[in-house]
Amino acid sequence: MKERCNECNGEVSEDTKTGEILCKDCGLVMNDSVLEQDGGNMLHGDNAQSEMVKNSRIKDTELEGTTFTPKDVKCGTTRGLWRRLSKHQTRGRRGRKVFADDVIEQVKALGLGRDVEIAVKIVVKATLIAQKDEGELHEELGKLPLNEIRIVKEAQRTDRERVAAIAAVMTAANFNMIVACRLTPFISRWGIKRPDCTEMAKRMKARIVRMRTLGRVNISTCMRPSTRRKANLDEAMKKMRCGLIQNSSLNEIQVKGVISGCVKVLKHLGEPECDSATPNERADMLVASVAKEVAKMLGLTGINTCIANSLELSTGGVCQRHKLLRRLFKNQDDAL
Repeated sequence: MKERCNECNGEVSEDTKTGEILCKDCGLVMNDSVLEQDGGNMLHGDNAQSEMVKNSRIKDTELEGTTFTPKDVKCGTTRGLWRRLSKHQTRGRRGRKVFADDVIEQVKALGLGRDVEIAVKIVVKATLIAQKDEGELHEELGKLPLNEIRIVKEAQRTDRERVAAIAAVMTAANFNMIVACRLTPFISRWGIKRPDCTEMAKRMKARIVRMRTLGRVNISTCMRPSTRRKANLDEAMKKMRCGLIQNSSLNEIQVKGVISGCVKVLKHLGEPECDSATPNERADMLVASVAKEVAKMLGLTGINTCIANSLELSTGGVCQRHKLLRRLFKNQDDAL
């Protein structure tokens, strides 16, 4: 027999959200005293496990309700399932930082410039973030390199992030999105293995090739703000001029000749325009390489170390960069 209202004998019903028993005719709440027992922090009804409590510690998340704690479960099989549920719940939280975000932070720590970061973000998005239809196009897309990061054995998460960061920079250079950077100092400083980085870059490249075939990614050379680029070049030229005056045997006229020669060569290369022959090249390394070439054209010797030191670069690094850019310096005698 259905329960009736105590006042009007009307039909009553239960509110599934609040747990209150209400009269459909007069609106009388018949069990209001029960709601005060929990201080207003408990939800009642069929949706109690999915509704968000006002003071919940997982407030504003996409997966509200029970928090999964694997350590509280003793059974091995159940604990594994509980761990996976906890993992999915953590991934569903808003504002979370995932592996790809940490890789970008590691790239920023390299200090290679904004242009490199933009190029690496394209690589990371294509290789470390699963596509919405990843399962359906598994054969076409191949394995996700994020899962293949396990090639870095017996390493902490930070080391894996750094391997992925170096590999992403290598991959961007392979697709001519940026000019190849000298990464050996960073690899040595971080204490990671270059073969791991090379292998990861190989898998990233294969992934991007497959995605480009499907039209999922568009690879193009990154553009740079010419104003900022010009400021960086001017700063590097200023440092080099001070270094040449203070620490070299050149007189003022010779120093002026080196500086003016560098300006002419850089202008001939298209710097700092977006269609330059040296897109995304580091300003200080480019200036040092150009100065080395200008000194050679002017017949000046013994200043390579001074040029490198003034820009806080290694002499070997400048020589290696100069060799890679040598083809661009051909026919530069006309510019001087």
